[in-house]
Amino acid sequence: MNFHPTPVELVGAYVILNAAVQSMEAPTTESSPFYTFFYKFMSLLIIDFKSFSAPKVPAVTATQSVSQTSTVSASASQSGVL
Repeated sequence: MNFHPTPVELVGAYVILNAAVQSMEAPTTESSPFYTFFYKFMSLLIIDFKSFSAPKVPAVTATQSVSQTSTVSASASQSGVL
């Protein structure tokens, strides 16, 4: 007996694999090299480039960058640079 999956079954299997990989926690600096490789490899297989290329260091949020800019502008204006 041969098993030939239908396109609907293939898409269903891909969706389940995609959900399983996206539910994995992103590797941190304390993660083992194997887990980091496994996470990136699985993200690459399911074509999830957002997770594959995610940086290990958290990004600066918009509110943090605005508050830092305000602090720099305030200190520059007090010193007479602006």
